[in-house]
Amino acid sequence: MTDSNTASLEAAVLPRARPHAAVLRVVHPPELTWRAVVDAEPVTLGRQPDDGSPPLTHATVSRRHAQVWWDGRGQHVVRDLSSRHGTQADAAPVAAEPRAIADGAILRLGDVFIAYERVRDDA
Repeated sequence: MTDSNTASLEAAVLPRARPHAAVLRVVHPPELTWRAVVDAEPVTLGRQPDDGSPPLTHATVSRRHAQVWWDGRGQHVVRDLSSRHGTQADAAPVAAEPRAIADGAILRLGDVFIAYERVRDDA
């Protein structure tokens, strides 16, 4: 019997995509003005986020409703944080399992609609 080593893909260091900036902006209801910049750091969406994110004050939004972050594979993702009224991305339900967000996507948190827009890099 010979001694052989098996390479593991889990141990391989894969190149990580550089985070791109994006803006989350409330588009409905019109009287609610809220905006957050998303890049490499996670952003918690909710009435009382605990990570320094701007509060999103609306009766149908939970204290910690959802979270958006850069997953390192070239995309931002969103997950629901066990909110009362649920989270959707382009009308598809979002659960605790992260879901990729496409440029121009509309997130729905309760009765609040939020546009996700990538910031263009002209460099």
